[in-house]
Amino acid sequence: MVQVDLAKVPPHTPPPQRRDARDDDPNPTYLEVETYGHVQRYPIEVWRVSNGDTYAIVTDVKNNTSLANAQVRVIEAIQSRWGALTRVIEYWPDGFIDRHYRQVHSQSGGGGLAPNYQELDACGLYLKPPR
Repeated sequence: MVQVDLAKVPPHTPPPQRRDARDDDPNPTYLEVETYGHVQRYPIEVWRVSNGDTYAIVTDVKNNTSLANAQVRVIEAIQSRWGALTRVIEYWPDGFIDRHYRQVHSQSGGGGLAPNYQELDACGLYLKPPR
């Protein structure tokens, strides 16, 4: 499930481009991460926006090691595959993080921050609800 709503990008803003798949591909790419002796697969989308910044959106998967516990290894795996990124955004479909939002900016040292939706919208990266 693509997490970016390309239909909301204003005509004067160049749309973001997927780096992990074709823009029109509705299926996610899977990131394989070794956590606690097991290889886990997480859906991921990698997007480059018009100013050159690159964002990864990785989705938590029930019955996998949670993104909260695998965060450092997930970020390392993303960077080894796609290089340095501007930001990693975790998507929690079950609302584990907070009932008000299901996406967080992942911090490489652990933890997360609420997304700055205005900043993301300004560069054409409109995350789909729920917000």
